[in-house]
Amino acid sequence: MSAESSCEAEAVTARAMKDRHPPLPHGEWRNGWPVVATSVLGVALSVVHFYSLGVFLEPIQREFGWTRAQITGGFAIYSILTTVGSVVVGTFVDRVGPRRVALVGAILYSAGLASLATADGNIWGWWMRWAFLAAGGSCLTATVWSTAIGAAFSRHRGLAIAIALSGTAIASGVYPLTAGLMIEAFGWRMAYVGLASFGLLIVLPVLFLFFRIHRADVAGDPTETIVPLSGVSFPEGVRSANYRRLLIATFLFTLAITALHIHFVPILMGSGWTTQEAAGMAIMIGISMVVGRVSAGVLIDRFNPLMIAIGAFMLPIFASGTLILLPTYPALAIVVAILLGLSSGSEVDVVGYLATRFFGLKSFGRLFGIITGGWALASSIGPVAGSFSYDAFGSYEVMVWSTLAMFVLALIPILRLRRLPALDYYRATSSTSDTNRA
Repeated sequence: MSAESSCEAEAVTARAMKDRHPPLPHGEWRNGWPVVATSVLGVALSVVHFYSLGVFLEPIQREFGWTRAQITGGFAIYSILTTVGSVVVGTFVDRVGPRRVALVGAILYSAGLASLATADGNIWGWWMRWAFLAAGGSCLTATVWSTAIGAAFSRHRGLAIAIALSGTAIASGVYPLTAGLMIEAFGWRMAYVGLASFGLLIVLPVLFLFFRIHRADVAGDPTETIVPLSGVSFPEGVRSANYRRLLIATFLFTLAITALHIHFVPILMGSGWTTQEAAGMAIMIGISMVVGRVSAGVLIDRFNPLMIAIGAFMLPIFASGTLILLPTYPALAIVVAILLGLSSGSEVDVVGYLATRFFGLKSFGRLFGIITGGWALASSIGPVAGSFSYDAFGSYEVMVWSTLAMFVLALIPILRLRRLPALDYYRATSSTSDTNRA
């Protein structure tokens, strides 16, 4: 081989290695930080209904005379519909990208929140409003944000997902307190209007201006290089034993954690805490979720992700165990809040990251859409089951013991996850344009 040919071969090899190993974190963050920042707001919007519902239970029950099971039945309908919607939306994300889906979702979801303020004494009307809310919520699931992050990051994907999904952590601390203040000042109806305005006046414009994702798999745009995304096909993914384990573990975990989140404020109020005191304690959950989420993201990028997953799924076992002691030791409420936050924050990041590692991005929208659909289905069961338990036994004791059992069962499939494939450094990015169709 001539010296010239040898140099050309070395140059080709260098370019190939550069393509395989894209720029290190500073380069990823320089191009991808707007995606992460806007995803934080989008994620925060998507959980308004969840983290504020506990504060609305008492005033709505007082006005209409509904049981708590009837009120949270609206949330159950929302979760059931988003279970199906998540799979459908995942398909759209794979085809048109997350940007368009997120914009539609922000509009529909905000309108759905505002519609809750128009509820009257008709319980069926209340449930129908939650069904409308679900249409928007299906377009704001973790699939949308995780797909965007997966397309923009590789080396520090874990941290990027953690920061993006920390919007739920912020929401868990801000919404209960904010909703409580608005309810006391303006009533529960105007409180829902105020929460809806956050989506329409703040989140929607920010998403429109800055949520622009580099996607190399969206055909038809001459400014983009069309490169097939790496990963398994949809049929291969759903047949995987690891996929079933993740699905089962997240379903059981969510079943229990959503029951505790929705009923945490009522549990404290039943122990003599005022609405503002109980809602204020929820701030600790939010702070802890931020810590848990970011810490999990950093640890995932530096250590064995499977070990981090085991730790994340063990945390809520201690949370439920501590909550059992709460009637005797009220001061433990802060410990419960911290443990709930840490466990909630770390679990979502771990599952999202493991899904990208096990299955890649080729069919990620549909595969992760089913997982988030499982989350939604579990979310529909957990809070309502907690309400039925309270209505039947007059306390939350049975519910708390049941969540402890669910967390133990959720840990088992995580312990059985098989070895992760080698880190895929492929990153789907646009070659020539910062503005794209995604």
